[in-house]
Amino acid sequence: MVAERFPTHTTDPWWRKLGEFLQDSEESLIPASDLDSIRNRWNEIQKEEDELDDRLFIGLVGGTGVGKSTLTNALAAEVISQAGDRRPTTDRAVVYRHIEEELPLDFPREDIATPERTHQIEDLRRIVIVDFPDFDSVQANHANVLKRCLPHLDLTFVVVDETKYGDKLLYETLNTFPLNSENLFFIFNKLDELQVRYGASYLDVAQDLLGDLRRKVQKFVGWEPDEKKTVALSSHDALKARLEDPEKTPEEFKNFLNILLSFREQKRRLSAKAVNLQELKSRFAQDLTDRYLKESSLKKLKTAQERLKSGYQESEAVLTGLRRGVLHNPEKRALASDRLREIRSKIGFPLDMILTFWGEWRWFRRKSEGTLPTMISDRLKGHYRPMRDSLEVHIKDFELNAPEGIETIETQWVSKLTDDIGIQADSSLVKNVDGKLDDVLKKRWLKNHLFPGLVCFIMLWALIQPPLVEILNAVEGESDSGFFSVLGSLLKSVLQGLDPFRLVGAVVLILFLYLVGAIVVSIRVTQAVDASVAQVEGGAREAFQKALETIHSRLEAALNLWERQYLLLSEILSEDELE
Repeated sequence: MVAERFPTHTTDPWWRKLGEFLQDSEESLIPASDLDSIRNRWNEIQKEEDELDDRLFIGLVGGTGVGKSTLTNALAAEVISQAGDRRPTTDRAVVYRHIEEELPLDFPREDIATPERTHQIEDLRRIVIVDFPDFDSVQANHANVLKRCLPHLDLTFVVVDETKYGDKLLYETLNTFPLNSENLFFIFNKLDELQVRYGASYLDVAQDLLGDLRRKVQKFVGWEPDEKKTVALSSHDALKARLEDPEKTPEEFKNFLNILLSFREQKRRLSAKAVNLQELKSRFAQDLTDRYLKESSLKKLKTAQERLKSGYQESEAVLTGLRRGVLHNPEKRALASDRLREIRSKIGFPLDMILTFWGEWRWFRRKSEGTLPTMISDRLKGHYRPMRDSLEVHIKDFELNAPEGIETIETQWVSKLTDDIGIQADSSLVKNVDGKLDDVLKKRWLKNHLFPGLVCFIMLWALIQPPLVEILNAVEGESDSGFFSVLGSLLKSVLQGLDPFRLVGAVVLILFLYLVGAIVVSIRVTQAVDASVAQVEGGAREAFQKALETIHSRLEAALNLWERQYLLLSEILSEDELE
């Protein structure tokens, strides 16, 4: 594992994933009635873990100028200790801690320089760095300060460089306090200076120096640290890289960070064991498994998926089997007659009179036949009742077969949908018919009287044409055509034009033309009603088809969500078993 940062709270990966799952989980696998209490239980266990004392106390021991301040800054990836700064006191340790993390009450505060150095770096929230006075200074109390603080340290790093690792005073200082080979490490700092001095072979030189350091420790202290306890690095290069981008951290410094993290995790595990935290987590996970990861629930899911598919096909077959015409032809004619009766006063004389007689006769017939539909919504609800029943059965069958916790659809939703379709059909029918009838009534006066007026004009022309011809003939022959002669010819022509047979024929023709106009109006009204009814019926059918699709997609999505949560929870809890 290569560590780049210090997480504020490190915890079991499976437990963290479980918390994220519960936090983001929708109401499906775990019912809504249980979800809040389960989240609260997880939060309670997590709170206990957050309160574990997993702070890592690191001690830095070294001589003057070995780079302890730079190493501290490299750990923080920020400058929190100025190299060369004068200490407030020369015989006390300098503590670097997060501003919200107080030192334990039993920590020897008399050995800590005041004021303490605080920071707000989240990556170092749970890391406390104790920088001890330089062992090669003139103060004789330094070894005693180190000895008193040592029991409170989790890790002690002895920092040396090419010149200081051979200082005899270093090994005399190490001999003054008991060594714990498990938490004592040697940091050979300033690799960058070796690189400048020795070029490409600087790593070989560093390894030789580390070997010499191990031999000196064995000779003067009586303990030979293995290679893992001696680390060569450049705190200067590490600080420079981490200030630019933590991803560019040098490899040797990553290894140093991993040492810190491994010790912190070890301390956390020991703390967790002390409060039986792992046992609480395991019981919590087992309870979730017993309640929500039953094999019977998974089998029920498969059954529900099969029933959902077959239920969709059954409902679709019911819809396909219903005839497309909600109203019969007599009923549509009746609706057309009703609308014609309402608009005939707007059509104009004499078509309104013709349509009145015609309409009253049809009205009488309809009432006697009992075919007058009052509201298309009633007919739609009755016609599509099998479809509504099929959808309700589809939903109820899903409820019976679906695993517990899956969100379903209330059957009242289907009833409300049916009512809404009927109401929309009523308003839509009236709106569509009225819109089409407006087209019928446009320029109705001109359309009504165009052909009859043309016939009247022809008749009038037939009356006045002979006298006009006679006058023109007289003018051309320069004959005597007096006023009374012309008037006589005109009267004679009018009397001839008023011949009963010719007059009756003209009247019959005009009436016939008005009758044709009335028939055209009646046909157009009937067509408008038929088209509107067909449009409304098609809309209702489409609405039921869409309702079927909506129900199926929502129930299918609920099953898929439940299955995803089941598999995800199984995967998360299986990680607990592996650990």
